[in-house]
Amino acid sequence: MGVEGGLSHLTSHREDIVQEGSTKTGPPPGLRLTERQIYLFAFANNVAIAFLYLNLPLRALALGATALDLGVIGGIWSLASICSAVLCGRLSDRLGRDRLMAAGTLIGGLGTLSVLLIPKLPYLFAASILFGISSALFWPSIEAKVADASEDHELGRRLSRFNMSWSSGSGAGTLLSGVLAEQNPALPFCVAAVLFLLLSLRLTTLLRWGKKEDRQPAHPLQAEPHPHQNKVAAFLFMARLAHFALSFSIGSIRWLFPKLAVTLGMQGATIGVALGMLTGSQVLAYFGMSRVRRWQYTFGALLLTLLLPLAGLWVAWSATTAIGFDVAFFAIGLSGGMAFNMSLFYGVHGSHTKGGNAGLHEAIGGLGYMLGPLLGGVVARGLAPGHEPVQRRPRRHRPRVGERLRGSPALGERARKGRAHRGIKRRGAESRAPSVLSSRNPLP
Repeated sequence: MGVEGGLSHLTSHREDIVQEGSTKTGPPPGLRLTERQIYLFAFANNVAIAFLYLNLPLRALALGATALDLGVIGGIWSLASICSAVLCGRLSDRLGRDRLMAAGTLIGGLGTLSVLLIPKLPYLFAASILFGISSALFWPSIEAKVADASEDHELGRRLSRFNMSWSSGSGAGTLLSGVLAEQNPALPFCVAAVLFLLLSLRLTTLLRWGKKEDRQPAHPLQAEPHPHQNKVAAFLFMARLAHFALSFSIGSIRWLFPKLAVTLGMQGATIGVALGMLTGSQVLAYFGMSRVRRWQYTFGALLLTLLLPLAGLWVAWSATTAIGFDVAFFAIGLSGGMAFNMSLFYGVHGSHTKGGNAGLHEAIGGLGYMLGPLLGGVVARGLAPGHEPVQRRPRRHRPRVGERLRGSPALGERARKGRAHRGIKRRGAESRAPSVLSSRNPLP
């Protein structure tokens, strides 16, 4: 079967996959949070994280951190989240979603309070590990909880609304954090800790007073396999590939574009609008995907997700004005939102290990966001105008045999006599030999 035939075979069963994606007939009995409460939890948790993103570097600078220390703090946070996301997601499949969400918010609250009491910079590195583990415990679990609470025809809509909620929390937290930091540098940490601990208290209350069956795993592990497992795996692989590529690109743009913009003479407000296009277009993508279902198990939507950012990157490469960058970043952010939503949807739809797949989804995105700035910075440094390549160390000169002989008086005198003797013999041979070039006689 050719490539076109295989793709058409995949897309021809879209409706069958959507209709037969799950064998459950209703939400699991352990669900006690309503749909709006789940969205509120995601919004509040990301508001607290946004407070930390902005104020944790400021706290580190107050403790005497350098630029390298700031990079290490962010890298430790990302690595801790990436390495533990899959494991925490699988644990949520066995232990239940609420337990891990409660543990994650509790760790986040205690870690935030510890930042205010830390006397030295090295302790801040340990706090970054706690924040990474907190994110790994919370996000795969709540994403899988949204899938547990949704029927097949509602899953795409609810996941899109869920993504809109945490994106809105990120934007609101960034704005509020700056206002609170102007009043008191410790105030954003206090508010973030209160949010984390209130979420943990609410989840702990559900576990404490809920029925016994409410504390069981959210999904049975011995359920029947997906009726279209091979087709789902194909869409899932392509969606995860797009998710990693877009996370890589967006991470590079967020960290490297400000320097380029300053070089081009752009003002701070113009840079903010351009970067705001990334987040705004992502939210717009989530909103559009919550209104329609035609993107589900459709190869055309995946192809658009892969081609649209290529066009955006080409526009960004050739752009010299703010409008060009705005258009490019809008296209890239729109594709990033589509890829994120598809990767999460295909991972949890019809799956009986929703937590593990949601954890892998988070790890893939986190890896892209971490590698993008690192590798992109290396490439940008090499392509920068006026960049001087690294000078290699000159090779050590090793004297030849003749030079070593000249260094010794006895051996040097012997070598000079030998060269003189060979020169006398060579001149005598040349005088006895006939000159072929000057002779008119033919060669014998």
